[in-house]
Amino acid sequence: MAETIVTILIGLILVAGCTLVAIIATTAFGRMLPRLEQALGLSMLLMGMLLYLAFPGTGSLAVVGLVVASHAIAGGLIWYRKKIFGR
Repeated sequence: MAETIVTILIGLILVAGCTLVAIIATTAFGRMLPRLEQALGLSMLLMGMLLYLAFPGTGSLAVVGLVVASHAIAGGLIWYRKKIFGR
C-alpha cells in the first residue's frame, strides 16, 4: 500500500514539474511561432527527445505518456489564460 502511494506521489510530482516546463517552453516558443499548436508541437518534440535521452531505461511509452499529459494540461491552461485575458 505504501509503495502505491509513493508511486502515485512521484507520478504527480513528475507531471507537475513537466507541466511547468511545458508552460515555460510553449510560451517562449509562442513568441517566435504564430500559433499555439505549433509551439506545443515543438515543445513536445524537444521535451520528448530530452526525456528519452536522459532516462533511456524507462521505455518510450512512459515518456510519451508523460509528455502528452503535461502538454495537454499546459495547453489547456495557456488557452484558458488567452480566453480570459485576451492576449
